[in-house]
Amino acid sequence: MSKSLISARQVIGGLAAILLLTLPGCSEDELGDVTPATGTVYLDGEPASNVSISLVPQAGVKGRGGYAKSSEDGSFEFMSTPESPGVLPGKYQVLFSRYTMPDGSPIPPDAMPEEGEIVNQLHPLYSDPGTSPVFADVPGSGGEPLKFELSSKPRR
Repeated sequence: MSKSLISARQVIGGLAAILLLTLPGCSEDELGDVTPATGTVYLDGEPASNVSISLVPQAGVKGRGGYAKSSEDGSFEFMSTPESPGVLPGKYQVLFSRYTMPDGSPIPPDAMPEEGEIVNQLHPLYSDPGTSPVFADVPGSGGEPLKFELSSKPRR
């Protein structure tokens, strides 16, 4: 597993994705019908737990996108807002990160970033909106679960 310290570009990219998801914008009623979007994320062929996943809307997709966190078996369910499971249908760029302390332990809930370096356990390519090669099409309804296959040594 490739460990890399967070760069300023990654922090800015991650914050931009979070900002997109938290800015005031369309309310649930204005968004229209969201559709369930579930799936599994893998790293080097194995289910990947505790991966934060963000959907960044591409051209023509309204709303803020979606977010999820994978469980122990790598499964996830996207949310539009804390109260709204599912996302709007359309094409999204997908960003992934799994932040830990440098020794691989979870980040304590009360830790402040300036107290220590935080490490992204995934390759930095996946967390940067300028470089992530992963895209997903969320169908209107009845689509197959999404499957994301990440590599600790991706080809650029």
